[in-house]
Amino acid sequence: MRVMAKVVTATGAPAAGRKAAWWVPTKTGTFELWDEGVTSKDGVLDMDVSRASFGAHLRLDGAMVAAYPVRFTGSVYDLGVLVLLEPTRKEIRAVSAGAYVAPAPPADNEAPGGVDLEARLKASGVQIEAARAKLTEVSLTQVRVKWSETTATGALEAEAQFEQPPPKAPVETPPASTPARPVPDLRGLTPAAAQRAAAAVGLRVEVTPLFVAEPERHGRVQRQVPEPHTEITTPTVRVYVGRNPEE
Repeated sequence: MRVMAKVVTATGAPAAGRKAAWWVPTKTGTFELWDEGVTSKDGVLDMDVSRASFGAHLRLDGAMVAAYPVRFTGSVYDLGVLVLLEPTRKEIRAVSAGAYVAPAPPADNEAPGGVDLEARLKASGVQIEAARAKLTEVSLTQVRVKWSETTATGALEAEAQFEQPPPKAPVETPPASTPARPVPDLRGLTPAAAQRAAAAVGLRVEVTPLFVAEPERHGRVQRQVPEPHTEITTPTVRVYVGRNPEE
């Protein structure tokens, strides 16, 4: 039997030198390469095949041909005019001329084979600037947007990534240096008197009890930290006040 076809490109030019293969089914449910041929300089395929059973089919350049024969007799299997798909779509290399749909030319703002992502997003109600604004609201620095659609000519897909620089950390102003102040001598004073003496030079007193047996030492500052007449930049002086251990 003869397998025949005229193979052309999308522009109608002859597709010369295209490898053709005739595959036939096997008993195990797979297919086996049976005969091979090649298109002529005019894109014509005319090859003899030694076996033709149900399920046998033609492949071009190793991919499928999606076409029904225009003439099928006991000696001729004629597929008519086949149009090559550039690139191969879903493992299909060629289709019949009657089923071929030429891809639409790209718009001015759309790259060939790509998608005008901004136009697609705006058409769906999502604004680019709104997406950028959301980055700040949710404290994100990167968002990737992906658009895909399937048309009669195949699948289109595009991606875009928006980046928002992280907010700058506030500049901390170092605290003003505290001038050194002399520590007054608070020993022998009552807690109230010690508070007044410390406040007079901009200091405050923290009182800690100190258990002592002598009654004359009760209620009086027995020692202090820092020592008297020391110059300090911290605001606190700790005093230890005598206290009756039996209380």
